Amino acid sequence: MPTKLGLILSIVSVSILWYQISQTNEFKKFDNFKYFNKVYDDWYNDMPEKISNNEKTHFCNLTGDGKAWVRRYFNLYAHEYYFSEKGMLPKEMWQNLIHGCDDEKNLNAAFRNMKKYPALLEGYFSWREEGSFSFPHGFADMLKSELQRCKVRYNTSQTNKCRGCERD
Repeated sequence: MPTKLGLILSIVSVSILWYQISQTNEFKKFDNFKYFNKVYDDWYNDMPEKISNNEKTHFCNLTGDGKAWVRRYFNLYAHEYYFSEKGMLPKEMWQNLIHGCDDEKNLNAAFRNMKKYPALLEGYFSWREEGSFSFPHGFADMLKSELQRCKVRYNTSQTNKCRGCERD
């Protein structure tokens, strides 16, 4: 009889432990999401005056601080992608708030920004030509296919070398 009671208590204890660990993991995912939101808010608040005064400013017309602002955006997005791929962000937050689109008219946050501020994608493609953003694995391919799926147009000729770029 004591063996059955011990077995039942062990099963109950393991079940409670498993539940607590899974709850802790879910809370940590939301903590990660809140952290990335804070980073995004700081990034947005640091928007260079040149872009806040003219949303259509091209990447090649930005100075060092402006280009760093663009770089920080894709560093954040790559980190969010990595955390999502590793299951460290709530899936619904990644799919419904951050990444991609429902359709070409309903863009989620990252793609809404890329469409609104052309300097973002111009900077990204400029750095991609130089070999940047090869990590996390799959990030560049994911971004390219999602841009096509969401019908977000971009001009890769507007690079930091100012090929064909008008000065603001």
